[in-house]
Amino acid sequence: MTGPWEKLVATALVGTDRQTPDASGLEGALGPFVEQLNPNDAEGLVLGMGGAIATYTQAGIQASEYTGPVPDPCEAEDFPICSDLITQQLQRVLSGPYRQVLPELLASLKEARQLVPAHYLPLLLELGRQQSHLRAVIEAVIGKRGRWLAAHNPSWRYVSEDIDVADPEAQAQAIQENWDTGTLATRLAVLRSLRETAPAQGRALLETSWKQEKAKDRTEFLKLLDIGLSSEDEPFLEAALDDRSKDVRPVAAALLSQLPSSQLCTRMMERIKPLMELETTAKELVLKVKLPDEPDQSAIRDGLLNQKMYRLGQRASLLMQMIGAVPLQFWEDQAPIETLIQAAGQHKWRAGLLKGWEIAAQRQGNPRWGRALMTHALKQETVAELEVNNLLALLPFDEREALMEQWLTRLWPAENRSVWRTTVAAIAQSGDIPSLGFSRFLFAGLKADFRATLSSSKPEDYPYRLRAYIMHLAFYLDVEVCHEADDLQAALNADDLDTYRRETVRQLLEILHFRLAIKQAFAHLDS
Repeated sequence: MTGPWEKLVATALVGTDRQTPDASGLEGALGPFVEQLNPNDAEGLVLGMGGAIATYTQAGIQASEYTGPVPDPCEAEDFPICSDLITQQLQRVLSGPYRQVLPELLASLKEARQLVPAHYLPLLLELGRQQSHLRAVIEAVIGKRGRWLAAHNPSWRYVSEDIDVADPEAQAQAIQENWDTGTLATRLAVLRSLRETAPAQGRALLETSWKQEKAKDRTEFLKLLDIGLSSEDEPFLEAALDDRSKDVRPVAAALLSQLPSSQLCTRMMERIKPLMELETTAKELVLKVKLPDEPDQSAIRDGLLNQKMYRLGQRASLLMQMIGAVPLQFWEDQAPIETLIQAAGQHKWRAGLLKGWEIAAQRQGNPRWGRALMTHALKQETVAELEVNNLLALLPFDEREALMEQWLTRLWPAENRSVWRTTVAAIAQSGDIPSLGFSRFLFAGLKADFRATLSSSKPEDYPYRLRAYIMHLAFYLDVEVCHEADDLQAALNADDLDTYRRETVRQLLEILHFRLAIKQAFAHLDS
């Protein structure tokens, strides 16, 4: 049908007012069908012929024939499929405006040890391919059928095969086979499991194939050494500082900086000694700081980057990086933590000093330094944005939320609601699950902010400025706050509420009530 189609396309390009559609050369029953079209309607004739030829051609294509071996059927599932009610909620999440609820819903399915219905597997597997942060929770609810399906589609090879490393010695042969022949996802799963149960065995397995791995795969494998990291990993990581890949080297340096006794931390400590001097006077501790020069090759090997970071100058950024890799005990041996932070807070290079200690506290998992740095920030007169989530993660959950309440309470009286919103939005995206008490605190702040902006003419209080952080809270708060939303519900019926605010409040309440319905559906399973 190439000839008639090309002539039809040429007629369409030239225009029916200059060229008449040619219906000759049509095969089989297609010719008599086209003869039934109105020859006086040139435009209709072009469209009719185009549709007829396209349909005729498509109908005549013979399906390809598969001649390979028939795959073995999937094994029976170990866990049940979720209920019809939860299936309906999953459908709404996947097809409507509630897509952000998907991780929460799938996590609830995982906890309930239930699986998604089979007809949702292709869609979920494709979502996992597109959004890597969903992969772990998707893998937990697709069951054996999902893994069987993923094994037959190269696009879904991120799904790991079923492996059992509960007894590493008994499963040694299976582990080695999965490591030698498995997909990247399967091999990552093997290494992750071993690092959780037998870290030394996991590192030894990685060493057997390290030199043959692709650079991007070496980077992903090396990141998993963060699990069960210990001084026994240091020789391997020290060697990785000389890796040929520019992506591998900084990962190795970051891991070594988590080991205060490592050679890298010792080298950083020696670099910092000539740059910082602590002088004790009768009244206070004084820090004398000299900014470092450009890093030499040895310093670059240890992960120092000669570039600006965190709004600091280039040399101040180098100082910050060095401090971030120095053992915190080095400073504690010279002065109390609070005294050091107080002195740094009065120094002209305070931003780099405090940021360096913040990084070191995170890397070394030191809650005392995290607590002291947060407490210092809360005492400052100037309220500004602070990256609090990483420091707070070092603290016990109840203490963490108490400090967040203090910090946010400091922001509110400062009448800088844009900073409040930015901070709340960051907390809402942290991945933590809030307590009901903290949710009530945030929800009360949201309602107060909403009321305060109704009569405000400040640009930062325009309705569109509120929407982003309100939507973050809609997917973060404990859903029980629904029972405290009477004033927001009443606002929807107010005549003077503008359309944009009305729609924002409506969506907030709708999302919270939908999440509450999901919670109740799973609670019903336990009753």
